[in-house]
Amino acid sequence: IDNKAYSKGYNLEIKQADEMIRYIDENKKRDVNLNSNQWWKNFDENVEEFNFLFVTSYLIGNFQKNIEHISNRTKINGAAINVENLLYFAEEIKSGRISYNETFDYYQNNEIIFNKNER
Repeated sequence: IDNKAYSKGYNLEIKQADEMIRYIDENKKRDVNLNSNQWWKNFDENVEEFNFLFVTSYLIGNFQKNIEHISNRTKINGAAINVENLLYFAEEIKSGRISYNETFDYYQNNEIIFNKNER
């Protein structure tokens, strides 16, 4: 999860997409020579499937193109979500309307959006 705080919306520029690709690559390889701080040790070593997510106030521009770019380069699905929809997502999980395993279905290389009229 990469949280981005931009007052005028978040576009997901290629530089930040490349950073996510690097994080995913480091996590896949888990090689101290790639990153000496070994941040991937924060994950249980039995966890083998991952997704990526960008969280921000709101999304603008052509962010989806770079989400797809990340996925194509890493073979990992991801998404972006604004904070309002993140709260809806959490409520869906908390209420039991979405199971933990079903959450992974939402990482479809696009923006995660919940229709608040369906609540």
